[in-house]
Amino acid sequence: PGSWPSPPGRSSPEGDPQLELVARTRLWFEQTQARSLGAEGKLPLWFHGFISRRETEQLLQDQPLGCFLVRFSESTVGFVLSYR
Repeated sequence: PGSWPSPPGRSSPEGDPQLELVARTRLWFEQTQARSLGAEGKLPLWFHGFISRRETEQLLQDQPLGCFLVRFSESTVGFVLSYR
């Protein structure tokens, strides 16, 4: 958190719908959102980028009520707000 969020390990998005979504999301984010979130290369600590719903649940499970994070959607270009 707090720096450019990277998707998990594969390199070429062609032919893989999930990787194509990651590539479209990254492009959308870089072109329309990144500058409004923070200084170049620095993102807010609450922004976690490419993490799954399951990872999100694990991160938040031991946190106090009211904690939140923002991540990229796994099904469409955009954000998801998750909170406890």
